[in-house]
Amino acid sequence: MGTRRCFTDWVVERFEKAKASDAPISVLLFDVDHFCTINDDYGSEVGDVVIVRIAQWLTKTLASDGGEPHRYGGEEFAVALYDVDRRSATQIADRVRQEITKTPLDMGGVLNQDVGPIRLTLSVGVATFDHDTAETLTRGERLIHAADKAVHAAKQAGGDCVRAFAAKHRKAA
Repeated sequence: MGTRRCFTDWVVERFEKAKASDAPISVLLFDVDHFCTINDDYGSEVGDVVIVRIAQWLTKTLASDGGEPHRYGGEEFAVALYDVDRRSATQIADRVRQEITKTPLDMGGVLNQDVGPIRLTLSVGVATFDHDTAETLTRGERLIHAADKAVHAAKQAGGDCVRAFAAKHRKAA
């Protein structure tokens, strides 16, 4: 699994390719809801194992969509999907969110503790560079920032949901 820096570099590179070829590119940011309670209830060692299990699960789950997850920070993961439009990216994000919600992580005997399965929910932010956002999202870093704003909107909505960035269009004078 790549790092935040690898992810940013990949998005910046692919963003320029998307602009040149008139193809969409979508960024999905996944944030584990209430992760601090896992550390509080079970300890940070179990929290670390949960992060590894989520990373493995996301890698397997997103492989068919052409996405390679990266650790973005703390309990956040990021994936970029080249040539995937906003509607499809939002559907993929919601499918992933629903799957992790209905499938508890099996923690059987982690670190000699009887932790049992842990139920998780995800807040997901989606941003897509396309015709509608080309004037607003002019660089790869702005695309990532838009996805970050969207994941914060999902958190503010109570978590366990997907929010997609929508460009605000200015009215012609």
